[in-house]
Amino acid sequence: MHQPHPLVTPARAGGVCRRADGKRRGWADAVQQLISAGHTWADIQTYTLPQIEAFAAALHEDSRAAALLDLQVARAARCEKGYKTLQKELTHVR
Repeated sequence: MHQPHPLVTPARAGGVCRRADGKRRGWADAVQQLISAGHTWADIQTYTLPQIEAFAAALHEDSRAAALLDLQVARAARCEKGYKTLQKELTHVR
């Protein structure tokens, strides 16, 4: 069963999704996330709820992947040969 993205519809998900400052996330947060990703206000106004949920979920996954990469880079920077190893991993064509 499809679970709505908590950023977009916390009430529909049956739970409360909170921002880092402890306040409840809402539509303003979802819209800001989409605008930050390059969506225009005019476009957002035409999106259906499933479209908003899909875009928000994709943005969430992208931000998780970016955070993981940041963590890997920070960890590699602390290792003697970590940077070069990480660079090879990131540029290796699969």
